[in-house]
Amino acid sequence: MPLYARTPKDQVERFSEIIVEGLADPRLVVMTSQRADYYGPLQANEVLFPQTERIDVPPLGAEALKTVLREPARALGVAFESDDLINYVVASAKDQPGALPLLADLFTDLWERMQVRGNGTLQVADRKEIIQVGAALSRRAEAFLAQNPTQIDAVKRLFTLRLAHVPRQGEPVRRRMVRASGREVEWQLAQTLAGPEWRLVVTAENEGEATAEVAHEVLLKTWPWLKGWLDGEREFLVWRDDVEVRRKERDKARGRDRSRALLMGLQLIQAEQWLKTRRTDIDQGEREFVEESVRSDYAQRRNRKIATAVAFALVSLFAVTAVFGYFAARNAESETRRQKERSQFTESGLLARTSAEQIVEDDPGSALLLALEALPDATAKVQRRYLPQAEVQAGSALRANPERAVLVGHEDAVFMSAFSPDGRRVVTASGDKTARLWDVETGREMALLSGHIGKVLRAAFSRNGRRIVTASDDRSALLWDVATGKRIGALSHAEAVLAAEFSPDGHKVLTASSDGTARLWNAGDNLPDEKRLIAVLSGGSVRSAAFSPDGSQVVPASDDKTVRLWDAQFGNEIRVLKGHSGSVHSAEFRPDGREGRRRVRSSPSIRDRSPRRRCPGDWMRSRPDPSSGNFDIRR
Repeated sequence: MPLYARTPKDQVERFSEIIVEGLADPRLVVMTSQRADYYGPLQANEVLFPQTERIDVPPLGAEALKTVLREPARALGVAFESDDLINYVVASAKDQPGALPLLADLFTDLWERMQVRGNGTLQVADRKEIIQVGAALSRRAEAFLAQNPTQIDAVKRLFTLRLAHVPRQGEPVRRRMVRASGREVEWQLAQTLAGPEWRLVVTAENEGEATAEVAHEVLLKTWPWLKGWLDGEREFLVWRDDVEVRRKERDKARGRDRSRALLMGLQLIQAEQWLKTRRTDIDQGEREFVEESVRSDYAQRRNRKIATAVAFALVSLFAVTAVFGYFAARNAESETRRQKERSQFTESGLLARTSAEQIVEDDPGSALLLALEALPDATAKVQRRYLPQAEVQAGSALRANPERAVLVGHEDAVFMSAFSPDGRRVVTASGDKTARLWDVETGREMALLSGHIGKVLRAAFSRNGRRIVTASDDRSALLWDVATGKRIGALSHAEAVLAAEFSPDGHKVLTASSDGTARLWNAGDNLPDEKRLIAVLSGGSVRSAAFSPDGSQVVPASDDKTVRLWDAQFGNEIRVLKGHSGSVHSAEFRPDGREGRRRVRSSPSIRDRSPRRRCPGDWMRSRPDPSSGNFDIRR
């Protein structure tokens, strides 16, 4: 009997008591089978667990799995539709870790379908996809959302923030949630999903702590909703897990090593932005770790400012001494003048050296003020000898300060930005569901491109700078007129649109989506949206796509481990470039200097460690950085 999967708690306790009472008779031996994912509930059974002796059973081979399926059916007088059904299921399951729980879910569904038909035959009524291993989990997850549409956001939060770990390298894996680390409403939802009706989550007691985890990792790969959520949250989840590792390293460190383990530099800037935009999604331990890093950085900056103030005080003292000497020797006017000039020159040299130190300390603002103080200023009637070193330091301070303007207006993280071809405008894409057009010279917002209902992930100009295309996780890409800021077209996908770009001549748009396709669209004026689609280019979840320099070909990068070349006019597949062992994150053309030939270079997943050349090419890697609601233009 399924003791822990479907039996009420009071019956589990009574059944355990009966078994233990019977074991008082030495003639009785009880043998039970226990799935690995239910060992936690057995450990929590205070009556039964002390009486158990564990015997581990190795994974079953293909023939053993067939026996597991056939014998119970034969004992119950139930037939299979054909041997092909058993062979297909075993072939799908034999290489899956934890195959038995998946088979149990699958055949529970087949059994319930058979009972409805009443013909005593386990069969596939409609299509083969329903017997794919793991499909039962995905169908139950879809059914839960269909019955509980108001719970979609809560389910997304539970599975992405609590039950999934997204490593920087490789595929997502399940993560164990500790009840005390999350919200009580999240734990209640986890218990609901662990119930006999859904069986999507497994709860247990581990070392006195209540925990929950995904019933099987195959759900992370087969449930489209969850795959889309994890793709959309990947940047934040990778950062969160990295910070969790750093926080644990800090906890283990002692003495000065604890301060060295804190976040610094770019890592701290990223952490402050995530803390600002996603504070409620960060666990308390990691929040305190980031805040401690901020306090430590502030203290270091304050100490540097104190050192600068001391330098100013010394300079001032030196200046007072010089002035006093002047008045003391006023009867020797010419000597006093020379002494003052020497003092000022020495002071200028000290100011210039202090300015250089501030550049090294990454404080170009103070460095510029110090260098200007060391130079003559006719408007302020400061007459001092010209020191070339001071002017050099002023120029260095200006070059070290990269900010030209701060573009303020977005209300959420800025995912990317792009300059117009003439360099006069910038378009930014943000998680606040908008893209914005800015004037580079003044930093003024020129247009608010509002129309998406999800995060805007990418934005790109056409070659002539008159159009913009934006890509969003709301399953659409939108075309915009730069002059008016008005929407002129909508391009649809079945899932999130991850990238979009114009062809070199601006007549077409290429979009890439997690729905497994890249699509070619007509970008012309006054064209109905339903008539814009030119071709659908399929092959795995497509992360990015690019046109060749002459616009005659396109190359998408997808999760099916291949790079495919397509004809941009008719959408015909030209060639498949194979060799990657993992997902391909990006691919692009670049001229190789020979007429009629091109090179393609692709960016594999970090998990794909062996470089390969195809058609012939180079490899590159890219890594996104989180951003705040503001965007800095830098030299």
